[in-house]
Amino acid sequence: MHWNIETIRRDHGKDYLAKVPKNDGFTCISSHIDYRKEYKGFYNTYSQLTAGPLEGRIDISLTVVRCRGKGKRTLEKTS
Repeated sequence: MHWNIETIRRDHGKDYLAKVPKNDGFTCISSHIDYRKEYKGFYNTYSQLTAGPLEGRIDISLTVVRCRGKGKRTLEKTS
């Protein structure tokens, strides 16, 4: 649904817009270690992961990251 200023004022009151942070534009930065909703005045459209890390081995995760980083389309099984 597209919202305009009048719709927002009617739904939330005239003082609501003064509380909304203003951004210079949009960006998409997919950082899970140092996630920020805003970056250098830009709104980050990337959504932070809801799940946190679990204890244990990370071989498969590292393999996926390495493959994606090299542009490979297949995964190699690690032992």
